[in-house]
Amino acid sequence: MMGQLFRKRSSESIFENGIVRRLAFEQNLIYKKKIRLCRSVCDFFKRKSGLTFLELLVATSLMSMVFVIGWGISNTFTGVKKVRNYEQAIAIAAQAIEAAKAARFRELGTTNDNRKDTLISDFSSAKDLFDGETSEGFVPIVKIDGIEFKREVKILDCPTNIEGFPPLLKLVQVRVTWKDPADYTPMVFEAATAVCDSQ
Repeated sequence: MMGQLFRKRSSESIFENGIVRRLAFEQNLIYKKKIRLCRSVCDFFKRKSGLTFLELLVATSLMSMVFVIGWGISNTFTGVKKVRNYEQAIAIAAQAIEAAKAARFRELGTTNDNRKDTLISDFSSAKDLFDGETSEGFVPIVKIDGIEFKREVKILDCPTNIEGFPPLLKLVQVRVTWKDPADYTPMVFEAATAVCDSQ
């Protein structure tokens, strides 16, 4: 009987020891997992607290590519604005040339002429009856999109080699100047044509 008790007790203690050991093992395992997790998180943040040379190189190259693309787009827009300003200057010069071609030869006048009924006096003055904000008169300064285009028109008589005949050909020179809004450099567009007396 004693042997049975001993066996019973020893089997119970072994059983209880097994449960305790198993619980201790599981708690130890959980504790190790927690420690492993904490170490991996700490290692992750330790590793990510600084940049490696490769990561820094990749980030710098990406930022430089974005900068170059942005700079290219910016220059494209600046180039488009410059081209638009040239187009406007060409249109202002073409208006003067077409007006000179459409006018009667005797009404053109010359740059040194002081008559007020000539086309050159209309180009040189903004005080004529038809020069205003909404009219289509010829003004020496035209404002478009905040840029002042200054138009200078010169009409010169071309000399003739035949004595006794008045000059039958006039040279019309148009010069349009403005300042580039990007860097305030003076820009110039010049055009010239000849007008002949058709009589």
